[in-house]
Amino acid sequence: MTTAREECGCMKAEWAVILSVEVSKFRGESFTGKKYNEGGRIMERAKKTMGLKCVLYCAIGLFLVFLFYFWYTSVYLIPEMDISNDIQEKIWESDEIDFSQWIEGEWDSLVIIRPYTDTKTVREKWNINIDRLENDSIKYADGQTLFLFCKKDEIEKYFYIKYPVEIDDASIPDNERIPKDAAVFSSLQEGETRKLYKISR
Repeated sequence: MTTAREECGCMKAEWAVILSVEVSKFRGESFTGKKYNEGGRIMERAKKTMGLKCVLYCAIGLFLVFLFYFWYTSVYLIPEMDISNDIQEKIWESDEIDFSQWIEGEWDSLVIIRPYTDTKTVREKWNINIDRLENDSIKYADGQTLFLFCKKDEIEKYFYIKYPVEIDDASIPDNERIPKDAAVFSSLQEGETRKLYKISR
């Protein structure tokens, strides 16, 4: 049998345990709430940081796209000479055309390309890359002939001769690279067209 003193001691111990549990719960709830608030602030800061990073990355991406576009259009692509109309008139008015006298620059050879000639064919025949031409309509359009003035395998200048001016296929082989000092042609009227014949020298 337990004494009254022992029972009193047990009750004190139980109350101590209950009080301890309640205090622990209270402290735990308070700590959890504080931790939640700090976590929320951290998440907000993280969102702001990510937003700023996204804006920065987008700005850098747009700048790189603009830089590539500027390089591609201003440096990589080769513009057509703005003398096609003048050349057409000279061909109609002249019996002999010496391109070494008409076209300035350091070019050393002339390549004449017929309509519907693709990049692969030009590369295989002359080792020239016509993808760099700003006007590459020779790949898909007829009624014109492309004149490339090259320094070795690099295009220095180019323009198109358009119908009714034509070239004589017999005197200008399809795969010929004409040296600068031999880029001389005779111009003869044949009906409604003006035909260019390569002069052998």
